[in-house]
Amino acid sequence: MIVDGLLLTAAGEVDSQVARLLIYEVPPSQVLTRLQNHGQACVWCGERGRLEPLGGTLGWEPAGCSRCGPLRLRYVRAYLMWARHAVQCTACVGAHCTAGEPFAFQHRVAYEGTGRRRPVICACGCAVGLESPLLRPCTAGIVTLRYSHAGACRAPERGRA
Repeated sequence: MIVDGLLLTAAGEVDSQVARLLIYEVPPSQVLTRLQNHGQACVWCGERGRLEPLGGTLGWEPAGCSRCGPLRLRYVRAYLMWARHAVQCTACVGAHCTAGEPFAFQHRVAYEGTGRRRPVICACGCAVGLESPLLRPCTAGIVTLRYSHAGACRAPERGRA
């Protein structure tokens, strides 16, 4: 289901739409090796074993290994479930929502399961810890696995001394 350009999936569903979001998890091609850029090594760990293509275009053919791919899919699913809640919950728009806490927790566990650590960068450019009640999935526009604030950004205005 798509709501305001946001792909929403059922719990545990792995379909081509969810898998296609993995491309947003691939590091920039400039930091990958030649083997990683050409689908001959995992883009996340560099393993050269069994690989699954992640998409790509014009000779850029990133792939993920059988260990990293499922961890990233778990993260994407958890993000989408949290985003589904955020889109459908009126309380999530402007403030912290206690009903969304289980989704945020599952997301945090899945995020850290990929080997990455906090904080994350919001769409506004500020760093926010995953445990922050002010953090939510960015539901504006198309899903790119980004984050935003619940309500207005509370960081100091940029450019002010």
